[in-house]
Amino acid sequence: MNSLEKHSDTAALIGRLFFSSMLLLFGYGKLTGYAGTVSYMGSLGLPAPALFTVLAIIIEIGAGLLVVREEFKSY
Repeated sequence: MNSLEKHSDTAALIGRLFFSSMLLLFGYGKLTGYAGTVSYMGSLGLPAPALFTVLAIIIEIGAGLLVVREEFKSY
């Protein structure tokens, strides 16, 4: 067990980088394809698709940046 513990920080860093890159890429995709995302969310029946698209972009990009900065820590 001791040999695994010395790699835990590196594994956590790699996991954070992969997870944050996923969030950032999805948020960036929504940002660059804004009109398509709004029309897709409108086809789902959301009452305000433009508002929900902006919220999704803010949440995904913001969460991606916070994960990189280690703001979401489990204690």
